[in-house]
Amino acid sequence: MGVTPSGSSAIGRKDSIGGRHCLTASSLNDANRRIERNWPDPQELCTQEPPELSRMAKADLWKIRREFRRIGYQVSHPQLLGPYIARKIMFRLFGDFVDSSPSDGRLTRAQKISLKLLGGLATAFTAVDVKGRGSLAAKRLVLAPQGAFVCEEPRCVQQTSKSASGEFPQLTAAVLKKVTFSPFASTLMSQNTAYVPDYYVANSRAVMNDGHFLLWQGADGIGLMDIAPPQKLDRGICLFGLGVENWYHWLIEILPAAYFAQRLASKYDDYPFLVPRRVLEIPQFSEALQSLLGGREILPLDKKIFRVGELVVIDQMVREPINMRVGHWPQAGDYAYNPDLMLDYR
Repeated sequence: MGVTPSGSSAIGRKDSIGGRHCLTASSLNDANRRIERNWPDPQELCTQEPPELSRMAKADLWKIRREFRRIGYQVSHPQLLGPYIARKIMFRLFGDFVDSSPSDGRLTRAQKISLKLLGGLATAFTAVDVKGRGSLAAKRLVLAPQGAFVCEEPRCVQQTSKSASGEFPQLTAAVLKKVTFSPFASTLMSQNTAYVPDYYVANSRAVMNDGHFLLWQGADGIGLMDIAPPQKLDRGICLFGLGVENWYHWLIEILPAAYFAQRLASKYDDYPFLVPRRVLEIPQFSEALQSLLGGREILPLDKKIFRVGELVVIDQMVREPINMRVGHWPQAGDYAYNPDLMLDYR
């Protein structure tokens, strides 16, 4: 290491010695001062957590506190301790089905045995048959005729892609009797059978599980349900479903039912719209619904299980997979729509 004319050690400044790039102690101090002018106060760094980390920590702490309160409640109510432990065991046994991405997995022998032994104790944690809604006995009211459509897969400019065309079925309203449902799911329960839109039964690549009511939908027509004791409702019109808190699913798949409900016979005028309460707390969602009420009442629903005496379910004007199994991607044939109804709704 050379010595500068001033006698300080050369660490990398271009000077007259060797013509190399050197940095003197004084230039280091200048650089440090420039950095410090734009550097946050170290004291603040020590006392403040990053906002994201702080929110995550609070969320984790809230979950821990909630779990301890839940345990304390179960211990103070011995009759509930058994079901609580059974549910914990069941969720651990079926964690791969409930928590991971939808797969083609089948129930193992151990899981089937645990369902028989602990399913009832764990508040109706059970396996059921999954069928299409078209097979559910119901009175069906025709609201609009069928319509021709053409769908095309995304493509690059000046290139061709696969397309699909056909006739979209007529729009109907099904009047269902004594069905059980969750406002955040598209699955309906009737006589120990789960009913999903027909597309999800005909196409095993697509799934409808919601992680709350229909926990898992197997490719072999078996579903895993978590059915808490339901609250009773008299009647209503379905304005809920999987993805209801997503603006696209609300606007294109669920909200149109409020518009086409105007075509129902007058005997259904006093049937309220059944809507998740959390959706009504979102201004844009609530304002969009208000414009289509037509004097009809709204019945807000919490995230619970309900059993309704009579439920009117209006078909969607589009068909598309909300989720696909692992290793599968949507194709043109997975999509369909009624162009006339979409223009009318717009």
